[in-house]
Amino acid sequence: INNSSCFEVITASLNNLSVKSDLNIFIEAQIDIKDILSLDLDAFIICGGYRSSLDEQPILTSAIKTLNQKQAFLGGLWNGAISIAHTMLLNNKTCSIHNSNYSYIKEYFPDINISQKQFHIEDNYMTSADSNSTLEMMLNFVQILYGEQNIAQLRSILKCSSKNNLITTNINNPKLNSILKLMQKHIEDPITLDEISIKLSISRKMIERIFKTHLNISPSRYYRNIRVIHAKNLLSQSDDSITNISIASGFETTSHFNKCFKEHFGITPAKFRRNKKSIDETSY
Repeated sequence: INNSSCFEVITASLNNLSVKSDLNIFIEAQIDIKDILSLDLDAFIICGGYRSSLDEQPILTSAIKTLNQKQAFLGGLWNGAISIAHTMLLNNKTCSIHNSNYSYIKEYFPDINISQKQFHIEDNYMTSADSNSTLEMMLNFVQILYGEQNIAQLRSILKCSSKNNLITTNINNPKLNSILKLMQKHIEDPITLDEISIKLSISRKMIERIFKTHLNISPSRYYRNIRVIHAKNLLSQSDDSITNISIASGFETTSHFNKCFKEHFGITPAKFRRNKKSIDETSY
């Protein structure tokens, strides 16, 4: 699309620790957050997840304020918007936030307007409510920087890719991507690791080694995490019974589904749904 490199990405974390994603994948940070100010950054994106703490992190707050003075773009993904809110820079501005945090924002940051849209860009601030809207937000950000022509080409590429409904990673490993594609295809009717091995002509030991090397997680645990997250999406987007959702996510019994869901998210499916309904009823 462009003959030269448009972006260089650097990952940072508090206390230089690895960060566990909602898929239980550990992501290694390149630098500590306190060293971020030594870099000449054009944008600073704070990534939050379902289990991210909502408490203020003073070092992060200080970094955001300093970068704001340097006129860097500041972004908050999901709970990451709350880190920007702690700086008070969003007061009297509008932001998008995941619906599970509407009540939190209204209680602790009453001067922030909550957008009814999934992402919002205003001045040098951009926020998104979930993973899907994050992609659209970043496409709009790229368009601001590089114009409509480049973004049109990007959209055409993404449109082609989305037809395959792949679980995407930034890892260029054809065998891993083939395994993930097969897992995605069999959410409701999970297949065993041996079946995956036969279908793809990859030994079981090789599959386990690939996951350990690239994702630092076992194939079975990763597969289960995918199905649990799929179930969470169904709980959020439908009124189907928890029993039916557990079946649609490949769990043989509701009790096993409840156990896996609570282990992953720290809350039962029933409580997750009650909390979401309560938030939805009080947030509009």
